[in-house]
Amino acid sequence: MPLEYLPSGKPVLATDVGLHFNVTHTDGVAVLAAGRSRVGVDVERPRPLADADGLVGRYFSAAEGAAFRALPERHRLAGFFRGWTCKEAVIKAAGATVGCLADFDVELHPELPPRVNAVRDPQLAGPGWSLVEWLTPDGAAVALAVEGTAELVLSAGC
Repeated sequence: MPLEYLPSGKPVLATDVGLHFNVTHTDGVAVLAAGRSRVGVDVERPRPLADADGLVGRYFSAAEGAAFRALPERHRLAGFFRGWTCKEAVIKAAGATVGCLADFDVELHPELPPRVNAVRDPQLAGPGWSLVEWLTPDGAAVALAVEGTAELVLSAGC
């Protein structure tokens, strides 16, 4: 099937067959998501960051910034990468760009279930977003966003 591209650069199937997909990769890890609803996926290798607070201030919402600063120090790195991968997965699913990263809020606390807490951008509005996250066996952080409010469940192989 031929591909077309959204203004954001996201590839989509040229014919409406009711199938959506997204792909991501980093440092030896590739993830492909496909489904009947819009899907987005992101993968990152958690690593020490020189200025995580500065990145949160630049790309995350004010509410997320406050939530990040309220995290115990031991959770901040995981909270940052959870926020980043979940936010990227949502904007990829919506066909949006990084310009709207601060226009919605996700749960940053790594001990709470991933979720979208608030949406302020019309591109992301609609039936809601379901999120799931996991670590690969070699420690890469992966997040999957699916349009809608269905509960997402990982199989044992993830």
